[in-house]
Amino acid sequence: MSGKRAARLGFADWADAVLAGTGWTASTVREAALSDRNDLATAALADGFATATRGVADLPVTVSEGGLL
Repeated sequence: MSGKRAARLGFADWADAVLAGTGWTASTVREAALSDRNDLATAALADGFATATRGVADLPVTVSEGGLL
């Protein structure tokens, strides 16, 4: 598995942990980002996690590979 793919998978696990108990998961946030809903809170949540995902995807090395994630 590539470092970027591993980072994305690790991010999804982290996002699920952060969202635990809220009724949201990384998957539902992704679905909300792709939907046509006009709910500003949903859009803001999806936008924030999308930005974090892009940042994690750009990291060169994951923790399991000895990086500083």
